[in-house]
Amino acid sequence: MRQSGILKGWRLKPGDIIIVTLVAVSAVLLLSHFHSVPGGENQTTALIEVNGKVIYRIELGKGLQRKEFKVKGPIGTSVVRIEGKRIRMLSSPCRDKICVGMGWSEKPGSSIICMPNRVVIRLAKNAAARRVDAVTE
Repeated sequence: MRQSGILKGWRLKPGDIIIVTLVAVSAVLLLSHFHSVPGGENQTTALIEVNGKVIYRIELGKGLQRKEFKVKGPIGTSVVRIEGKRIRMLSSPCRDKICVGMGWSEKPGSSIICMPNRVVIRLAKNAAARRVDAVTE
């Protein structure tokens, strides 16, 4: 049989097997390092803001079974409830109550917004886990 091209005369040697195995193990270890989450970084922090100013900063899941917060906004008082690792707007003085209808939120990056009362609930990863990954000018 005739061989041509790059693989002409190429045979697998024991050293090749060792190199390929080392590269594969290194890749698996590197990927598992990036996907592992050290303790504390997987905590979610709820930021409750009125008119862009943070009023409450609460770490969810840290012994909080059930707690309610009254948040005064421009048109009245909103009530926020926390149960374990989730949060919701329990009541609000706004007319349509869309914020109340949003229900429970527990994933970092999600938010509950009451535009008429200017109350925002943002969920973010714990401050220790946040870091800048890029800067643009």
